[in-house]
Amino acid sequence: MSDRIIQTVTPRQLRREFNGVGLTFLVVFALAVGAAFGYQRLVPLLEPYYQTVDRQAAEAGIRIAVTLIVMLLPFQAYATIKKMKTGRFFGRCQGEWRDILELVLIGLALNLLLTFIVGILSLVLSWSNIQFTSSQLILQGKLPAVILNVIQTAVVFPFCEEFIFRGVCLRSFGRMGNYFAIFASSLLFSLMHGNLINILPSFFLGAFLAVVTMRFNSILPAEIIHIAINLQTVALQLVPVQYSWVIGLSCVIIYALALIALIRRRHKRIIVRREANPWILIQQFFLSWAIVITLIVYGVLNILTLKL
Repeated sequence: MSDRIIQTVTPRQLRREFNGVGLTFLVVFALAVGAAFGYQRLVPLLEPYYQTVDRQAAEAGIRIAVTLIVMLLPFQAYATIKKMKTGRFFGRCQGEWRDILELVLIGLALNLLLTFIVGILSLVLSWSNIQFTSSQLILQGKLPAVILNVIQTAVVFPFCEEFIFRGVCLRSFGRMGNYFAIFASSLLFSLMHGNLINILPSFFLGAFLAVVTMRFNSILPAEIIHIAINLQTVALQLVPVQYSWVIGLSCVIIYALALIALIRRRHKRIIVRREANPWILIQQFFLSWAIVITLIVYGVLNILTLKL
C-alpha cells in the first residue's frame, strides 16, 4: 500500500481487513474441533469398514481429506469474498530455476540450524523439568499407511500452509505494506504450528518463505522449499540410531552447498519494497478483536504443549 493509499484508509478500515483474516482462522479452528469430535462419533459406525481394510491407511486418508477441507475451504471463501484470484498465486515465477534450487539449499540449511537451536534449548529447559510435547510423524504400520502419512506431512501440509500464509495472508497484508505483510503472515504461521518451542524457528522460516514469494511473485518456489524442508524432517526421523553418522554427513554436505549458494547470490539482492509505516499497521493489527482472539486461541494451544 502506498503512502497515498494509507492517507485514504482509516484505522477502522484497517481493523476490518484484519478482522476478516482473524475470523477465517477462527473458522478453521472451529472446523478442526468439529471434525475431531465428529470423527469420534463416527468411529463406531466405521468399525465394520475398518475390519476389511488397513485401518491406519484409512485413517491417514481421512486425515488428508479433512486437512484439505478444513484448511483450504475457509481461506478460499475469504479470497473469493475479497475478489482474489487464487490461481494467480501459482503464476509464472519471475526468476530462474537455478535461483530456486539455491534457495532450497539455503532453506534446508536454515531448517537444520533452527532445529539444532531448538534441540539445545529443549535440553537446557529439560534441566529445569520443562518439556514440550511434539507431534511425531507416524511411521509404524503397513507401507500404504506410512506413505500416506509422509504425503500428509511433506506435501499436503506445505501446500495448504503456503496457500494460506504466502498466498491469501501475504497478498491481503501486502496491499498495506510488504514489511508488515512479512511480519504478520510469519507470526500467524508460527502460531499455527501448535508447539511453543517452535514459534521462533517457524517465524523465521515463515519470513524467509515470504521474502522468497515476493521475490518470485508466486508461491510455487515457497511450496518447493517448504516441501523440501518437510521431507528433510521426515528423512531425519527415518534414519536409525546406528546410522546417525549419515545425518552428520548430510548436514555437512547441505551446509557446504548452501554456503556455495550464498556466495553465488551475494550480488543478487531480494528487494522488499517498503510501502507504508509498518508500526501503524502493527498497532492496528493488534487492536483488531478477531486477531486478538486468534492469537489467544492458538497461543493457548501452543502453551498446552508445555509440560512442567
